[in-house]
Amino acid sequence: MNAKEKAAWLWLLSVLGMIVVLLLGAIILPPAMRERSKISSLRSLLNEKSLEETKAKKLFEDVSRDVELFKTEVDDIRGKIAQSRFRSRSETEIPAFIDELQKILGSPGLTLKQIAYQKRTTDQGFVTLPFDCELEATYPAFRAFIGTIENHPVGLRIDQLEFVRLDNEHHALQLRLKCSARFKANG
Repeated sequence: MNAKEKAAWLWLLSVLGMIVVLLLGAIILPPAMRERSKISSLRSLLNEKSLEETKAKKLFEDVSRDVELFKTEVDDIRGKIAQSRFRSRSETEIPAFIDELQKILGSPGLTLKQIAYQKRTTDQGFVTLPFDCELEATYPAFRAFIGTIENHPVGLRIDQLEFVRLDNEHHALQLRLKCSARFKANG
């Protein structure tokens, strides 16, 4: 075998070797790439699941904390209800109530524009005294007024609350209220 034949054989074998390598690469490389992409997607899925698990744990802790806060608030409210100073006043105390209401409506930040007491009604052993009032109030004074009405020892009820203007010329709320107070009937 001379050098030319030897070189031809070597060239032929190297070409066949390259073809075999390319065929093996074409056969082996795609599944390997698919496996690699599966591994990376599983890795990212695992990271997402651990992230979701962390979020779920945080959410559970937040809900547990909120439940405890809610229980505390409910206990506080129950304590306030137990110490509530509500009592049914008798019909003879209506004049004192009217004086007290005038003081409440004259508190700082509240300006009483008009108050009109309606006809008293008696129903099931109670006398109801409805009244309408128009007033101007700063927001803090309005909040204090509503708190006073809610906590007043007479059964006061706001039947209608109308915000006429939210910012009038005096930079105050202009309100119209329809309220009623209940008293025990004397006889």
